[in-house]
Amino acid sequence: MRQFYTRGLGVILVFFTVNISLANSNTLILGNTTDSCTLSNFVEALPQDTTVECANIPDPAILTAIDSCGNNVTVVFKETNNDDGTCTDYTIVREWSACGPSGNVIKHKQTITVRDTVAPYFIQDLPSDLTLECTDTVPDAVTLTAADKCDPSVCVVSFEEEITGLDDGCASNYVITRTWKVNDCAGNENVHVQTLTIEDNEAPEFQQDLPESYTLECTAGIPDAETLTARDSCDSSVCAVSFNEITIGKDDGCDAEYKLKRIWKTEDCAGNENQHIQIITIEDNTPPTFVQTLPTDATFQCDADVPDAQTITAVDSCDSSVCVVDFNEVITGKDDDCPATFQIVRTWTTKDCADNSVSHTQTLTFEDTTAPEFVETLPADIEVSCTDIPDAAVLTANDNCDANLVDVTFEETVFNKDDECDTDYVIKRVWKVSDCATNEVMHTQHITVTSGDPAFVESLPADIEVSCESIPTADTLTATDGCGNMLTVNFEETSTADSTTCGDYTITRTWTAQACDSELVHTQTITVTAPTVSFNETLPENVTVSCTNIRPPETLTAINSCGDAIAVVYEETSTATGDSCEAYTLTRVWKTDSCVDTDITHTQVITVEPADSASFNETLPSDEAIQCTNASAPATLTAVDACGNTIDVVFEESSDQTDNCSSYTLTRTWTAAFCSDNSISHTQTISVTTGESTFNEALPENTEIECTSIPTPATLTAMDGCGTPIEVTFNETSTQVDDCTAYTLTRTWSTASCNDQTLTHTQIITVNPGEGSFVETTLPENIDIQCEDLPDPVVLTATDGCGNSIDVNFEEISDQADDCANYMVTRKWTATYCGDKVLSHTQVINVTSGEISFVEELPADETIECGDPDAAVTLTATDGCGKPVDVTFEETSDQDEANDCPLYLITRTWTAIDCNGSEISHTQIISVGDTIAPTVVETIEDIDLICGQDVPPAPDLTFEDNCTASENLTVEFAEDEQTNNGDIVITRTWSVTDSCDNSETFRQVITITEPATESQTVTNCINDGTIDLMSLFNDNGVTGTWEDLNNSGALTGNEFNTFATGVGTYNFRLIDNTTNCTTGREVTIILDDSCEVLPCRLEDIEISEVVTPNGDGINEFFVIDGVEGCGFVTQVKIFNRLGQLVFESNDYQNDWSGRELGNDQLPSGTYFYIVKLVNSGFDDIQGFIFLGSGA
Repeated sequence: MRQFYTRGLGVILVFFTVNISLANSNTLILGNTTDSCTLSNFVEALPQDTTVECANIPDPAILTAIDSCGNNVTVVFKETNNDDGTCTDYTIVREWSACGPSGNVIKHKQTITVRDTVAPYFIQDLPSDLTLECTDTVPDAVTLTAADKCDPSVCVVSFEEEITGLDDGCASNYVITRTWKVNDCAGNENVHVQTLTIEDNEAPEFQQDLPESYTLECTAGIPDAETLTARDSCDSSVCAVSFNEITIGKDDGCDAEYKLKRIWKTEDCAGNENQHIQIITIEDNTPPTFVQTLPTDATFQCDADVPDAQTITAVDSCDSSVCVVDFNEVITGKDDDCPATFQIVRTWTTKDCADNSVSHTQTLTFEDTTAPEFVETLPADIEVSCTDIPDAAVLTANDNCDANLVDVTFEETVFNKDDECDTDYVIKRVWKVSDCATNEVMHTQHITVTSGDPAFVESLPADIEVSCESIPTADTLTATDGCGNMLTVNFEETSTADSTTCGDYTITRTWTAQACDSELVHTQTITVTAPTVSFNETLPENVTVSCTNIRPPETLTAINSCGDAIAVVYEETSTATGDSCEAYTLTRVWKTDSCVDTDITHTQVITVEPADSASFNETLPSDEAIQCTNASAPATLTAVDACGNTIDVVFEESSDQTDNCSSYTLTRTWTAAFCSDNSISHTQTISVTTGESTFNEALPENTEIECTSIPTPATLTAMDGCGTPIEVTFNETSTQVDDCTAYTLTRTWSTASCNDQTLTHTQIITVNPGEGSFVETTLPENIDIQCEDLPDPVVLTATDGCGNSIDVNFEEISDQADDCANYMVTRKWTATYCGDKVLSHTQVINVTSGEISFVEELPADETIECGDPDAAVTLTATDGCGKPVDVTFEETSDQDEANDCPLYLITRTWTAIDCNGSEISHTQIISVGDTIAPTVVETIEDIDLICGQDVPPAPDLTFEDNCTASENLTVEFAEDEQTNNGDIVITRTWSVTDSCDNSETFRQVITITEPATESQTVTNCINDGTIDLMSLFNDNGVTGTWEDLNNSGALTGNEFNTFATGVGTYNFRLIDNTTNCTTGREVTIILDDSCEVLPCRLEDIEISEVVTPNGDGINEFFVIDGVEGCGFVTQVKIFNRLGQLVFESNDYQNDWSGRELGNDQLPSGTYFYIVKLVNSGFDDIQGFIFLGSGA
């Protein structure tokens, strides 16, 4: 903004021309600004020049105007249209003008350029592209009309149709291209093209039923191939069918198994192909059979000879050559801890070229059932005293099969010795040895032990008489029982001495040992005589001392001859009268206090002399020099004599002061008298002066300041050396000439005191005129703005360095060149003072058109499946001032038309550039692809069949894809057969892949199960003979062949021979001879040896060795085990160690609990038994039994 001043010009007429953007010109006429109403501009925003389409011409803007006095002014509008009707671009010129009351005129002109760049448009819906089958009817071409937004007449539409592909040898595939065109008078053209694609996508079809795949055994005959013909839906002629047969697997080394693949193919002129494949599988499912009788399992003793392996051969139904039989022998157990027991497994295996195999296994088991034997004579049961127990015998053993027999184990157990008072007890010794096959032999020996009398080991202490200081320490005694076992010795000591006993007393010592029912005791008596008394410390002697050297009394202690502490009583007496100046004596007595007549006494006499000196108690005040009245208060002193007695102190003070302005002396004296003519004293001298006069406040220092910062003079006070206030005089002088020149201020403070002392202080202040400054604290800063938002200039004021107001001049400069370019406005405020001093501030305003931006939401990148994307959006843009900016659009694609897989990118770019060359752009990437796998049209269902039912052929499926034509899909079919837990599972798999390798797999599972199982389980003995398996079921109409699942070799037809095998479990299954499937009949036969009675063995019999009938449920009775079910009659006789019969039973039932024939409980000890097993054929069994005590 520029300021124009009219002051002093009178009445004038001035024209201002103001340049604004877009080259419009407003003319402003000014009259006398002080005497007339003026008109400056229109009220509304002025319409700008623009370019529009012929159908989008804007209405004229309505402009109004108001003069400076607030009056409405009439606005005149004029429009000129240059349209010549030739369809070319033209202009519309619009003008607004207004005249103010003072004659000043404002005008505005807008130019609108009108164009026609939009093509005519079709009125009807446009026909889209179509793809038809060759059998479909081709639709007629539609009639299209068109209209134009700038041309009211109906536009003429031309039509053209072209057919291609009818003469290429396959008339069922061709293309019809239809084109409609329309143009307006401005040459804008609109074209629509419709493409009709007629295709033949159906392959020819076979006329006959198609032969199915099947499987044959290698011995069956192969039928001849069928003759097939085919026809096509778009071709009336019969299509040729080619046939080919391929043999697969004949050259793989096994002619018995191979496949025949028969292929019939037909194709029409469009390349649609149909084929049928038949697979004939020739299989060999029958394994070879062994020729010889197969060897059975056998068991041998460890020292038996190993039989030689049998030679076995085999033959096959589809292979005329003799099959090779592989033999394998595995020996286990030879390299473990027991090589005497081992197993040999022999296996004969054969298979034909089709891998059908059969095997037979024979197991030879070598056992060791014979226990080892002891080599030495076995130790018998004995009875000994506790000191004559023999060492355990060392036994060894041999075994018939185990050369590495382990050592004999030995174990010793003691019975009835579970407390300290057992007089008789039993030692049980057991020797055991077992071979590596766990066959064990054992021998037991019982030793009955008796005991003797206890005794002390050491010499026993005798009775004695001693003094108290000679009492001996008690002896430590040990003792043993009759067997030499250490006994516990208890010691006890008692005394007749107590606190009231002063004479002789007695000590009694007792040692006691308990050996079961016997007690061992020894007693010693010690007589103790009375003690003597004595002091422990050196005794104090008689002395003479001053009253200051009296020592405290000694502490004396005493003991008797027995080492006991004796109490000491202390007593002190004095001859002192209370006069510290007289001598006196102290008598000290120490006396023991015991209960006997041997007490002792010691006396010490101390002569005490009076004091001969004294001293003050406090620190004595020293001499000092002070000012005026600053003397401290006199000290208070106290005194004591040499014996610590307090004595009186007398204080005196004198001064030689004559007036308040002169120095003087204070004299202070303290005196203490004691013991008549003895005394002590102390004198302090204090020198007092008047001192120097001083100011009370901090003195102001010389300084240099700006003229606006002159401080107020300080107020100073003063006092003399004695603190008395004195008067202060102030004076100030200045060298100032004006506000632009530096000068000095001199300030002086002075005093006078009573003794003609003078005190003066001077401060010199240098005052500078300072620098001028703007009054406003915030100055306009450099800014960046957009468009026409230029702010009004700030009005600044200023002062010189001393605060006086000074004039400020304002200037504004603009470098704007045109309406489009960015430009800069420079504003400068300047103030001059004190002659040549200058104060200035500059503001720079950068005016820009701002950033370009798109108006609409920008389209994002996207990924689409195959096909055309949505049409590109239309984007518009504006600069930072809201002015429209042209936007260009470009679209590119990297699509490869030769690639069947629609994988490509479409790149769309919108670019906007303003008149300053600023540019923005936006890019959208559209990824076109195919991620969806093909699908199947039909429903695929799994099938469950029972063994024997026919398996249906694979269904003829139709597959389709979202992007790839069905005929271009790759379909791979596979069929797999597996056995799962006896069921047959056939899995059919169709793998379908489109042009972009998206693949999907479709499956059909056919499960062929065996019929429901009806099972029988029977248990028989190995000697029960032949079992008819058919007779185990009620349905006698069932036929088939029984299958021996264990290869027992005992099955012939329907009969199982129990004599031909051993103990075990055998399983059989009935197979239908027609379908080769199981009938569901299964039999399990369990063979045991319950029909055989095994003989009872002597080594299986076990007899108790210990009976302890104490009610704890353990070893309560004498028990004979291992004869149950043998049919024996058990007779028992039991004798004591004197050979007397104490128990007898002719039908013993394991019920003897240690009672004799008369039913009395027998004593503990070792007894002898004889056991006779009637009807057993065994010799009598003899042995020892230990009977413990009852509860």
